[in-house]
Amino acid sequence: MELQTQTRHTQRRGSARPVVALAAILSLAATATIALPRPALATSGCNTTADSTSGDFTVTATDSTPIKARIILPVDNAQCSEPTAGWPMVLFMQGSSSTRCSDMAWITRTQLAQFGYATVSFNGRGFPGGAGADGCGNESAEMADTIDDSGFDAGGPNDIQDAKDVISHALSNYDIDTGNIAVLGNSYNGARTWLLAAADTRVTAIVPVAAPVRSLIGSLDDISNKSLAEPSSGLLDAYFHASAGFYGNADPSVAESLLSAVRSSYLGETLPTATRTWFEDRTILDDNATLDIVGDTTIPTFIVNGFLDDRIDPSTAVEAWQALPSGDRYLYLGACGHNAPCATNNASTLRGKVHDFLDKYLQGSSVSLGGPIFFAVPPANQASDSWTLQTASSWPPPQVAGSPLTFYLRSGGALNTTAPSTSEAADTISNPVWENSLVDLCAGTTYGTGEHKSYTTTVGAALDLKLVETSVNLYLSSSTTRLQVVADLFEVNASTGIETRVWRGVAHNVPTSRSQTAGTHVQFQFRPSGAGYTVKQGNKLRLKIASNIRGQYAPEPLPGTYSIYHTNTEPSSVTFTFAS
Repeated sequence: MELQTQTRHTQRRGSARPVVALAAILSLAATATIALPRPALATSGCNTTADSTSGDFTVTATDSTPIKARIILPVDNAQCSEPTAGWPMVLFMQGSSSTRCSDMAWITRTQLAQFGYATVSFNGRGFPGGAGADGCGNESAEMADTIDDSGFDAGGPNDIQDAKDVISHALSNYDIDTGNIAVLGNSYNGARTWLLAAADTRVTAIVPVAAPVRSLIGSLDDISNKSLAEPSSGLLDAYFHASAGFYGNADPSVAESLLSAVRSSYLGETLPTATRTWFEDRTILDDNATLDIVGDTTIPTFIVNGFLDDRIDPSTAVEAWQALPSGDRYLYLGACGHNAPCATNNASTLRGKVHDFLDKYLQGSSVSLGGPIFFAVPPANQASDSWTLQTASSWPPPQVAGSPLTFYLRSGGALNTTAPSTSEAADTISNPVWENSLVDLCAGTTYGTGEHKSYTTTVGAALDLKLVETSVNLYLSSSTTRLQVVADLFEVNASTGIETRVWRGVAHNVPTSRSQTAGTHVQFQFRPSGAGYTVKQGNKLRLKIASNIRGQYAPEPLPGTYSIYHTNTEPSSVTFTFAS
């Protein structure tokens, strides 16, 4: 679907995998060209044009919306020679609410131009910048951006077409190699990077950074007893934030589609066909091959995610990397990310690897990239600026000590490594009615009596353990037609008993719209956030399971009783992989 809708590939892979898709709110073969001499970053890189209003230009989008953009070009001189075919180009997109002047913590637009790339950035719809230098955010037309365009549409046809229009304008007006175009996008624009690769065959390489590829409502197919449930705790959050303009000015379809999904999940209403299509058009990674984009991405791809990113779980980057069919696929897991440490040395390490990737696939450099996985496990002092970078060919890498360690939930609230050999009585948790369920954001942040069940390891850690991956496998049922579960993990101090959160709670649910019979046993399998956490020697781990997230937008609308099973046939468990 061109111009007003997205392109979808018709050739699909047949294999299934866990349900993973695009978050609703928030992204072919290269033509050979003459390679540039690789410049050094700090001392002998290309001179560049200024990062100022002199590089600004306006693109008239397909729907006639004006889009303000900026270009920074390498300077053709004896130090940095322009290729015959023109400069290779990088379309640079920071996260949501960013402008054409926004940079990332580990790489800037000027640095990319110093590497020899025409670097183009633009203002997203609905996202005006604050007043700032270099002409960004201090022009009346730009400040009025939230009211003079239709607003962003969450990776929909306008967002994708805008990026395509910016590329077209740059190719028509600047000396750019049409056969070597990369897209580097962060966060929301990391998701747009994936989607743009599927929609524009001119894109020859992509670098999706901290990209939200998990859906807020998961797969829209019917769930079975042994299926994954939906990651859903952000659904109401996303709706309220979109309605309040927290993400900028949004196209009406964003709030409308989210509200329909909320009503389906929480009130049991049938999901309208239009809403289903809206989510399907923004799907990135999914076990439904007809919807999946990652499995069709054959251009060189370098996926970046931080171990300590507090918004985007690094396991999603692993799953996306594993699903890529191309041999030209790379993965970085280490420093940087949303609200994560990204100081000088760690930033330089990541920047250097992406630099190598771009040179290899856009400039034909013979640089030995290595990998294809690069990872740096956070040290005990996570603020350290010198995480040790390692390489591997698969994940988990062989450097990770031993086999994954599985702890089973047992009667009496224990977590131990012995699986139940016979049936044990199920544990139960209650599902209370909230007095003010939709706006209870601050009150009642702790669970009440009977609202959660705790399971604690019977022994403390023998040494400091660096957590790199976690998976949860739970068997539950509900006395109602809806089932929602939240799992939180805490480190318990051996001396004081004080709990420190390792995971932030994420709700997964089977909505009432699925018409599930009360009492049906459902297997929940998911990978929580929290990778990169170091458990200190002597401390224990405590898993808490509840039916709701106190203090957030994920109450349970149908009060009832949940059962948590830990038997020889339904062994609820949590599996940790630690670095050596």
